[in-house]
Amino acid sequence: KATITNYFDKILDIGSVYLHNLKKWKPRNNKDKILLFVGSPFRKHKISFFENSYEENYKKNIKIKNLLEKSLNLYENLTIIYKPFLHTYKEDPISIFINKISIDKKIYISKKSAIDLMYQADLIMFDSISTGFAEAVAIEAPTLIYSNEFDYNLASKFGKKINDLLYQSDVIFYDEEKCFEIMKKIIVNKTNHNSQQLS
Repeated sequence: KATITNYFDKILDIGSVYLHNLKKWKPRNNKDKILLFVGSPFRKHKISFFENSYEENYKKNIKIKNLLEKSLNLYENLTIIYKPFLHTYKEDPISIFINKISIDKKIYISKKSAIDLMYQADLIMFDSISTGFAEAVAIEAPTLIYSNEFDYNLASKFGKKINDLLYQSDVIFYDEEKCFEIMKKIIVNKTNHNSQQLS
């Protein structure tokens, strides 16, 4: 009688072939800087018990909108590209803000794929640990996550450990002050924490 062991002597975990084959990010030698913000799903109604409420997600996006606006004021040579999640709710406060001031072209919404935009950016920002974050880490681009207490509490014990390591490594932050501290290191001092391994 045939069993699975007759066909497989050994299974090797080599990780994601897709992520492994992505070309590496290269820094741009340009005084003008590009920040890419990749948004997570923003829906009017929950599709999972594990999602936060619309009201809380709206508050989160208001905080992100405020952060992006202050970043533009802080760095005059900064351009921000916003890549919203597919089918993001039309009343997303980030999109509304961008549509109001997009005339100056300093911040705009892109329909290009997130991975293509990553190679154009000097700094990539997410609001959750996602597939996009894994792509950014794989190509070794400078990457940040504006995380929140809800997502942290939802994580498993091992997941919280990963979150803590990312926070200690200046990848995850939970407030504006910490974000601007990290952005200064990357934009002004030109450090890239994504080229280093977590200890």
